[in-house]
Amino acid sequence: MSVPLLRRVALLLVLVSLVTFRCQTYRKRLMTFCDPGRYSKAFPLICIDDSGFPHPDPAHVFDVQPDANNKTTGRPVVVHWSTQHPGNLNVTFTDDGCTQQVKCNGVGDCIAIVKPLGPPPTPGTTTPSRKCSYSINLGKELADPPGGLIVDPCCWATP
Repeated sequence: MSVPLLRRVALLLVLVSLVTFRCQTYRKRLMTFCDPGRYSKAFPLICIDDSGFPHPDPAHVFDVQPDANNKTTGRPVVVHWSTQHPGNLNVTFTDDGCTQQVKCNGVGDCIAIVKPLGPPPTPGTTTPSRKCSYSINLGKELADPPGGLIVDPCCWATP
C-alpha cells in the first residue's frame, strides 16, 4: 500500500510544479515592460499603449542588421509590436512595400520581417528611405499612427 501512496504523492508534486510554472509564465506576460526610450533601429520594439497608439511614432528601422563594425550582415530586421497588457493586437499595413506579412499571436505581440531596400548604391549615391502606413487594432480601438514605419538603409552610407 505504501508504494501506490508514494506514486500518488510524486505525481501530485509533479502536477503542482507544472501548474506553478505555468502560472508564473502567465503572470510575466501580464506585466510586459515596454520601454520606448531604449529603441533600436536594428532590433525595434514598438510599444502600444492602452489607447492603441505606438511609441515611437514614427518608427525608424534599418532594412538589414549591422554587425559590430557597422557593416551590413544581410540579415533582415524583425520589427516587434507589443502591448503593455495582454490584448488582441493586430497590425495591418496599407501597402506591402516595407515588411513581409505581419504575424500576431493574439495576446499582445506582433512581428514582421522588414524587406531590404535593395543592393548597396554606387559610390556617391544614396538609397532613399521607404515610408509605410499601418493600422493598429487593439480590441475595439483602431489607430492609424501618423508617422508610420520608416525603413532606412543600414550601413551603406559608410565607404
